Amino acid sequence: MFRPSAVLRYFLGGMILSTPVKRPSVNLAVVPTERFRFGDQEQMMAAKERVLDWLEGHGVEFLSLEGITENGTLHSVNQLPAVKEYLQTKDIDGLFLPHCNFGSEEPAADLARFLGKPVLLWGERDSGDRPHGRAATDRQCGLFATSKVLRRYNVPFTYIENCSLESPVFEEGMERFLRVAHMVKRFRSARIGMIDTRPTPFLTMMANEGELVEKFGISVVPTSLGTIVESAKAIEKEGRQKETARQWQQKIDHWQPDAEATQKLAAFKLALQEWAEANQCSALVIQCWSALQKMYGISTCFVNAELTEEGIPVACETDVHGAITSILVEAAANTGQPSFFADLTIRHPDNSNGELLWHCGPFSHCLKDEQAQTSVDPQGRAGWPIRGGPVTLVRFDGDHGEYSLFWGRAQGIDGPETFGTYLWVEVNDWPRWERELIYGPYVHHVVGIHGDISAELREFCRYVPGIQPHTVD
Repeated sequence: MFRPSAVLRYFLGGMILSTPVKRPSVNLAVVPTERFRFGDQEQMMAAKERVLDWLEGHGVEFLSLEGITENGTLHSVNQLPAVKEYLQTKDIDGLFLPHCNFGSEEPAADLARFLGKPVLLWGERDSGDRPHGRAATDRQCGLFATSKVLRRYNVPFTYIENCSLESPVFEEGMERFLRVAHMVKRFRSARIGMIDTRPTPFLTMMANEGELVEKFGISVVPTSLGTIVESAKAIEKEGRQKETARQWQQKIDHWQPDAEATQKLAAFKLALQEWAEANQCSALVIQCWSALQKMYGISTCFVNAELTEEGIPVACETDVHGAITSILVEAAANTGQPSFFADLTIRHPDNSNGELLWHCGPFSHCLKDEQAQTSVDPQGRAGWPIRGGPVTLVRFDGDHGEYSLFWGRAQGIDGPETFGTYLWVEVNDWPRWERELIYGPYVHHVVGIHGDISAELREFCRYVPGIQPHTVD
């Protein structure tokens, strides 16, 4: 049975954001479990209804077992065929197993193993009311049992500690789980649009397409730069780029491309966007130099910034692993704000834990520092600092068939003005970061996003075999 969404609250880094944002697109199956006729049946049913009411009241869209099983709960292996058949047709992204009394570990764990999706395990804290000295629900005891069977079945799971529904611990844990389920969904269905080969000198950007699809289900969809340029030229002839060009000239303080370059930039942006949508790409990588400059007379830096801001992350220098990282961090944060694709370039002149995050124009305009002037040079390279505050820096990478996910937290700081798009940051121990990155399997590219997503990244690694978590926090 489907329950529609209503109200939305959202946590990021333990802080409630006052502005509602879009919740991840996650099909959550809620399967309350009970030990049949254990303790007080009325209390068990009341506990189940409280969970469903909480989810509905907090805007979580979900499927329940109402009308599918007796009591709308899972308590017997005999119910599994009907429950599996029902949920298998619903394209489930995550499974929530609230324990309404002790619970039934065997059917619950069997269902989790069958679905193969992220699993959330939780039970409401007992009130202490034990009528006639008998157990009322003993949910916590049952959670220990179910967790052990999940481990026996090699089923990874997320656990929210035994707490009340009103506890911030439950709300934050639920929101985090939804984001992690969204990360797993986006990662396993990722399609990376590759616009031409990597630049010849960049051996660092080599990626194994076969391994990515075999290990993780990630597809790389190639096309030539010439194909995109020809599409851009056709768009120019039709004049479909003119409104985009006009809007850009209005929002950038110092727009320097001439009339011809302006129209080319706008047409190239539309050509990339339309190709990505036609091929259902989650992100793009592009050989941003030097073939495009010779072929079409523009650079793609500002175009990359605009596409990333509109929900299609673009990684420079045909960095496939960088594009995958962008998909992950945006799914983890889920604030609607874009990530930013950065070089690790130089250390801060006065701060031994400071580092410059830089690239020649792909940081989105919406991230700019409020006091900064914005510019786009004659070829299409953007220039502005972006706002500071807490950020998380992330890199998915691998070699020799082994993959890992690196992350650490940083804080924006003041630093020397420079060209391109950039942000100076301070970390806890830069020499340690540098050693960890140098010894690999990483490169000079990271993806940043505002906020703290470290908990989501760690939890994500539970669900994807073959990725080792690697944090410097």
